[in-house]
Amino acid sequence: RMSARAEALGAPRGVAFVPRFVEALTTRDWAAVVETVDVLAEEAEAGQHFVSPELLLDAGTTALLITGDPVGARAFFSRLAPVAGRSPGDLRSRLLVAHLDRALSPR
Repeated sequence: RMSARAEALGAPRGVAFVPRFVEALTTRDWAAVVETVDVLAEEAEAGQHFVSPELLLDAGTTALLITGDPVGARAFFSRLAPVAGRSPGDLRSRLLVAHLDRALSPR
């Protein structure tokens, strides 16, 4: 596996998570996406963008919502939105915020 090889070569921690993230995202394995996004977010916050911060923002927030963690999704969105550099008025951000608001609203 590419992840094991990257780790064996001493690549930065985030590099080893990229293949896992991409595979999980392309197969819509949302639980596996959740397992990778924190490490990739830490790297992005440190200026290491192994994955587009905008993709990471969208995928991480969506995966956390789908797996039933709206509080974690809101925290992830709030944490990564400044790194992604997207305007709050951007349609993608507005859609995520709408999904977060709905998931967190009392029913």
